Amino acid sequence: MAAVTAWAVATAACHLPWRSSCLVQALAAQRMLMHQGIPGMLYLGAAIDAGKGDGKAIDAHAWLKCGGEFITGGFPHQAYTAITAYGWQ
Repeated sequence: MAAVTAWAVATAACHLPWRSSCLVQALAAQRMLMHQGIPGMLYLGAAIDAGKGDGKAIDAHAWLKCGGEFITGGFPHQAYTAITAYGWQ
């Protein structure tokens, strides 16, 4: 069921008339999984991006995992350090 949620969130994000950020997608998937009684973990991470402007900028990313599988935000998560994580049952 988590895979269906991952597909639904990704598909909806591609068809919306606005940009759906990683945080918005992760929160939407979290609510869907919670409603179905499926546990998971929401991660919030940050990375220093030296390529933006004159100095260093902080970039943020959110991703959601369920049973070891990425539901949202899986691809770029390696570049980020998890700052906090929220789990639910």
